Amino acid sequence: MGLVKSLRCPKCGSEAVSRTAFQCAECRSVLEIQVKIDHLTRSDFKAMRQNRDRSIWRWFDFFPVEKPSSIVSLGEGDTPLIHASRLGEKMGIPNLYLKNDTVLPTGSLKDRSNSVGISVAREWGVKTAAVMSTGNAAASAAAA
Repeated sequence: MGLVKSLRCPKCGSEAVSRTAFQCAECRSVLEIQVKIDHLTRSDFKAMRQNRDRSIWRWFDFFPVEKPSSIVSLGEGDTPLIHASRLGEKMGIPNLYLKNDTVLPTGSLKDRSNSVGISVAREWGVKTAAVMSTGNAAASAAAA
């Protein structure tokens, strides 16, 4: 599993002293979870790539979730790449591919991050999730 190394501010670089802080005490920016993965070996990476699970959770070892029983998922991941040959031709990029995230459970790329974020929250004992959104993020969080 990915181990939580710290909660760090991407704006000013400050680190939070508490795992439950979500906002930088210095500049009020939203904190990012820094995940430690240097303990993973080549064989770990190979096993993840060969995993039959096609959801994002095949990459469990990269996420800051300790127990698989904490996972909240609707099967996010394994969205297809579409060869955009005509657009690529116009742009001079013959091998241009676009990721089709419209086939995710709520049709939004927010499904991946909500799956991980809500799984972490569940593991930390959080009972309620709330998001500020007028669209995709809210629909995805509600589905999770």
